[in-house]
Amino acid sequence: MKGPASGFSNLVYELGDGNVRRVPRTPEAREACLRQCRFLPRLASYLPVLIPVPSDCDGAMMVYRKLGGQPLQPKMLGHLDAGQLARDIASFMSALHSLPAHDAVSWGVPPAISRTAQLLAAADRVLPLIPSEYRSAALMWRERFVELPHPDVPIHGDFWNENMLIDVRSGRLAGVVDFDEASIGDPAWDLATQLHCGREFAKLVFDAYSPKDPTLWARAEELFRLRPFEGLDWAVRYRDAEEFEDGLKKLQEVGVLPAVGIKRTTTAP
Repeated sequence: MKGPASGFSNLVYELGDGNVRRVPRTPEAREACLRQCRFLPRLASYLPVLIPVPSDCDGAMMVYRKLGGQPLQPKMLGHLDAGQLARDIASFMSALHSLPAHDAVSWGVPPAISRTAQLLAAADRVLPLIPSEYRSAALMWRERFVELPHPDVPIHGDFWNENMLIDVRSGRLAGVVDFDEASIGDPAWDLATQLHCGREFAKLVFDAYSPKDPTLWARAEELFRLRPFEGLDWAVRYRDAEEFEDGLKKLQEVGVLPAVGIKRTTTAP
């Protein structure tokens, strides 16, 4: 057995028999695990690449066959056909987002969880804990944030590069993992996370994606700035000082905090 690999919500072990075991670390992750037992097998038949299909799942763990490929790293884009990969990613997004929301809900995808509302609530919890020299900038950004009207479709919710598996021989998208944040919500969330690989690559995905609505790109850019608050909120809840300071750096990188040095001290609550 290899592992574990650690994330905010789960520990992931590679088993010797070719399977993967995901063990939830939090009550929320256990609930997500149970939901995925229901909806992942249904989603799998509609999506253009492989996703986990649980063979054993009880809320305390989920076991599925390991998918081939390596997690996408931004540095890999210099050696891949970025245009083709962007089209692969856009094809996955289009297939997922085009599924009827009522069908996805009947399979177990949460119907009323707004990813945007979740992260706005996280932002409101952590804003008072941001160091005073940066807090005013963060508060000003929060006051200006307005959620634009959007369609509600099935979304992955955490569709960033670490959850995309790339076939190293072909350079194509081979699989997608980690559906903990899947819900019915704004399709701009799944575009926003492409910005982790840079604006140029995200634009390639946007250009290949269909159907577009007039504010999709603007929403994606603003939602990307909201994303680091999730890590800050997790760090506060679990008293992880290093993760808190990483979150501050990420807020700086996306433009919520001013572009000045954030020293690694003991600023985390």
